[in-house]
Amino acid sequence: MAVIRTTVAQQVADTIVADIESGKIKPGEKIKNEFEIAADLNVGRGSVREAVKQLVSRGILEIRRGDGTYVQKQPGMVDDPLGFAFDTDKKKLAYDLCEFRLLTEPEIARLAAERADDAERALIRMRCNACADDIRNGRIHFEDDVSFHGAIVAATHNDVMQRVIPVIHEGVAVLFDYTIQEQLDYTLMIHEKICQAIENKDLQAAYDAMLAHMKENQRWIQQCFANK
Repeated sequence: MAVIRTTVAQQVADTIVADIESGKIKPGEKIKNEFEIAADLNVGRGSVREAVKQLVSRGILEIRRGDGTYVQKQPGMVDDPLGFAFDTDKKKLAYDLCEFRLLTEPEIARLAAERADDAERALIRMRCNACADDIRNGRIHFEDDVSFHGAIVAATHNDVMQRVIPVIHEGVAVLFDYTIQEQLDYTLMIHEKICQAIENKDLQAAYDAMLAHMKENQRWIQQCFANK
C-alpha cells in the first residue's frame, strides 16, 4: 500500500480547518498572523503562507490587504460554486434558475412565516424597507433585494437552504434589468405582501405571495429573451 505523505503546509492547513470546525476560530473572525501561527506550530513561515494560500483557494480564508487574514463568513463557499459563469446557454440557464426558485422559494417563505423569531421578522422588515427605499430613491436595489430574500431564507433555520439559495440568488440577479419602472412598482408591492405575511405568521399568504413573485420573475425573464 502506498504511503500518502502530508506536507507541513497541509498539516498547518488541516490545523486551521480543525480550529474552525471546532469553533475555536469562528466564521468572519480574524486569524493570527503568520509569525504567531509559525511559532504556535513550530513550523516555518513559508509553510504557513502556503497553508493560507491553499485555504484561500478553497474559499475558507480571505486575505484583506493591510488588515490581515479572516475566516470566510461561509467557509468553503467559493465564488460561483455552481459554475454559472461558464454556462454558454444563458437563456436556458435563466429559465432553469427561475424554475428552481419557483419550486423552492414559496416553501421557503412558508417556513419563514412558521419559524421566524421576533429578531428575524424585524430583520426581514428592515431588509424589505431598505429595498423599497432604494427603489423610491432611484437607486439600483440589487444588493438589498438579495439581502431581503436572504433574510427570509435564514429564518427557515435550514442550514442547507442558507448555503444553496444565496448562490441561486446571485445567479438570477444578474439576469434582471433593475431599472424598468413596471417591474420596480411590482417589486415594491410584492415584497411588502411577503413581508407582512411573515410578520403575521400567515403561512399560506407567505407561500402565495412568494409564488406570485416567482411567477412574475419568470414572466419577466421570458419577456426579456423574447425581445432579444
